[in-house]
Amino acid sequence: MGFFKNSEGYYVKYEEEIQEFIVEGEFIEAIYGLVLDYACLTNKRIIFTDKAIGTKEIELVSIPYSKVEAVSIRKGKLFSLTNKINIYTKFQNYSLEFIKGANVTEFYKTITKYICD
Repeated sequence: MGFFKNSEGYYVKYEEEIQEFIVEGEFIEAIYGLVLDYACLTNKRIIFTDKAIGTKEIELVSIPYSKVEAVSIRKGKLFSLTNKINIYTKFQNYSLEFIKGANVTEFYKTITKYICD
C-alpha cells in the first residue's frame, strides 16, 4: 500500500488531516504523494487536495467510486519526474500528478477494482 511505503513518515502527517473527514465504516487504504499534496484511497472514495498555484486556498475533493466514469494512467519514462492519473466524472475531470516513486499503478488498480464492481 502507498501509505506505508515512505520510511520518512511523509504520509503520516496527512493521516491525521484525512481522519477528520472519514465517515463511520470508512477506512484509509492508502495515501500517495502528489506534486502539490496528497491523494487518499479509502474503501468508499477518492480524497485529494486541489491547491491553486500561487494562492493559499486548498480544496478537499471527495469522489465516491460510484461517480467515477473512467480512469486513465500516464506513466513517464525513466527520467520523468511525475506520473499522471486522470479521473473522469460526469461533473468534472481531474488530473493528479504523482511524485516520483509513487506507485501509480497500484493507485490505478485500486480505483479500477472499485469502479468495476
